[in-house]
Amino acid sequence: MNVYERMQEAQKTGELVPIIYHGGSHPGLARLIYPVKVSETDVWGREADGTRAKQYKLHKIEIARGDAVIHNFAAEPETPEAEDLAQVLAPYLAEVEAAPWHVERDQGSIALYAFFKNGKRRKLPLLTLRSVEPYPYRTEIDWETGEERQVERQLTGAERPWSVESRRGSRNFKKLSSAVIRFMEEFHQLCPQA
Repeated sequence: MNVYERMQEAQKTGELVPIIYHGGSHPGLARLIYPVKVSETDVWGREADGTRAKQYKLHKIEIARGDAVIHNFAAEPETPEAEDLAQVLAPYLAEVEAAPWHVERDQGSIALYAFFKNGKRRKLPLLTLRSVEPYPYRTEIDWETGEERQVERQLTGAERPWSVESRRGSRNFKKLSSAVIRFMEEFHQLCPQA
């Protein structure tokens, strides 16, 4: 019985299925899911302790055997996120600096610049990873008087302070480690020989 058939069967019976998912935020760890919907390529399932259905790619699912250790992610304490860009970027720095670009770094950012044929650095970077401070105020307009006023904004903790910008667009991230991964993906697309 393949994974697709096993998931369809479990969906019909409402059975809890132990799987090892080789994707997501914890690849390779076992988890228990209730399949809610099954398609040719995906499974939407609720984890045993969760209320929300998550999407799993069928080709990344392996049915767990009896000796697999099932992880309860809700019970795990969240590991503290490193906030120092130099520390998180350190394993990749030699590779980035070996690329044929000018690299500018400071405490909160790294930018890669191409050169013109005459050897001068271009004005705009090819790729940037930087911290973005959340704007502490928002502008409100009083429609009766037409006045604009600055109102202090409450920070919720859901802000995304890390930005990766390239010619393909910009994305913001809450975690620095996720931003560095995206930065390196963009780097490898720009410089495949690195």
